[in-house]
Amino acid sequence: ILDIGSGSGCIGLSLAMEFPYAKVIATDISEAAIDVATINRLRHGLDGQVEFSSADLYPDSANLFDLIVTNPPYVPTEQYDSLPPEYLSEPRVALAAGDDGCVYLERILRDAVNYLTPGGLLAVEVGPTRVEIERRFPLVPFIWVELEHGGEGLFVIRKEQLQELC
Repeated sequence: ILDIGSGSGCIGLSLAMEFPYAKVIATDISEAAIDVATINRLRHGLDGQVEFSSADLYPDSANLFDLIVTNPPYVPTEQYDSLPPEYLSEPRVALAAGDDGCVYLERILRDAVNYLTPGGLLAVEVGPTRVEIERRFPLVPFIWVELEHGGEGLFVIRKEQLQELC
């Protein structure tokens, strides 16, 4: 499993706990975030299962993954300053994603085929940016997940579907 933009590590660490035989590699561009995630990994006893790596999205390795998960920055620049105060405690780089909120998503979609195993899945949370993503990528067969406890904007897509588009 690859967790892109891991921040504090909560998604990657949760997946490691849910799937104890899985190896998880989690990346983040922020060294401070990796420091926090490393503390969280120690707290949960997941040293041998979860590896954190400094990277701008994908790791510098030839590893292939059965599952790539990410909650990348997806807030359009003009909306960033109007976010509720609790969001503004996060670093700007963790939320803001260019004029339309799709700056990181484009790179994630384009490069995922190089990191997924055959049949591998890419799962991405994009929140309310879903509307812009569907407008911008009308040919991508996103499968939008309905969340049991509310929320919006989580899609999955198989490697093979991405290959057809690249």
